[in-house]
Amino acid sequence: MPPRHDWPADCGVAFFQQNTAGRIVSGNEVRPFSWPWQVSLQVQARGNKKHVHVCGGTLIHKNWVLTAAHCFQKGKAEDAANWRIVLGKHNLNHTEPTEKMYNVKRIYRHERFRYPHLNELDYDIALVKPVGDILTTHFIQYACLPKREMTLRPGHFCWVTGWGDTRGNMSVLSINGNSHSLLLQGNLSPGFSYPV
Repeated sequence: MPPRHDWPADCGVAFFQQNTAGRIVSGNEVRPFSWPWQVSLQVQARGNKKHVHVCGGTLIHKNWVLTAAHCFQKGKAEDAANWRIVLGKHNLNHTEPTEKMYNVKRIYRHERFRYPHLNELDYDIALVKPVGDILTTHFIQYACLPKREMTLRPGHFCWVTGWGDTRGNMSVLSINGNSHSLLLQGNLSPGFSYPV
């Protein structure tokens, strides 16, 4: 990891204001480019040049994307050269003038992540390192990481974003073409029971 002074001081600031009015449970379309740290991690489909969206991620540093370890099912055998990082996206089905693509240099899954060998998702976290520095724009910014001593207590509002399922009934979202093409947001509201 880079030295502490190398972390962005201007994280968590979107040039385009988020539409966060109301309590959202099932998700709704975001105001375009209002979550500028949202990443689409895409893999090259076997036997062709096309890339498909597999997982979302969060840009936390010019050299790091934070995501879930389960996105990389091949574990240590995962070929980083087949992956790319796409930022500045709203609609996955269209090329947008705001988007930037970066090749992946390395994928670091948490060493204690054991799925699918064990049917558990403990330690489901990974870091993805791009080949070069990711440059910020009005459409690409860094998210803030919480301070080490910070604890999120029950009732704390959290937001989730991504191009996934809004109904909770799809097990594999993008590999079979069922992902949502527009970036969505949802509020994890206090008092609501979320299935694990």
